[in-house]
Amino acid sequence: MMISVYRFLAYLMVLAVVFQASVIAFAVFGLRNWVIVDGGTLEGRSLRGEPAYTGQIGFLLHQKNGEIVIPLIAILLLICSFFTAVRRGVIWTAALAATVAVQIYLGTFPIGLPVLGILHGIGALAIFAFALITATRPRLIFAARHAAATRRKTTDTATFGSGSENAT
Repeated sequence: MMISVYRFLAYLMVLAVVFQASVIAFAVFGLRNWVIVDGGTLEGRSLRGEPAYTGQIGFLLHQKNGEIVIPLIAILLLICSFFTAVRRGVIWTAALAATVAVQIYLGTFPIGLPVLGILHGIGALAIFAFALITATRPRLIFAARHAAATRRKTTDTATFGSGSENAT
């Protein structure tokens, strides 16, 4: 049961990262279209209050998802990992949670270092990869254990036979 919750949360994290990338792309593409096609001008107050262009909501969704939803999933996944028997599950989820913490810091860092946006994008890919690895590890471990048990059973049968041919 707990493995199912663990995998669900990990896949939910994957979806949250996909959503995160989608809404920021929606916001930036909308902003680009508004400035280039519609002749809009970007000012600090343009992004506050009434939406000035289609896609502006993407900035807010990106912020709230990144500051509330993704960290919450990461914490729940880390807690869940302590109660599952997934080998190295705690390590992978701790790495995921640490990457989320760094990602939040990069996203809320004081304005003035736009080059941090590059690291923020790389961090998103790292979170996606850690979440995908975390989600697929239980299935891989189960498959490996099943294959090992099948090999043992086959080896035991080959070594000892079915028992009928050794009867005298």
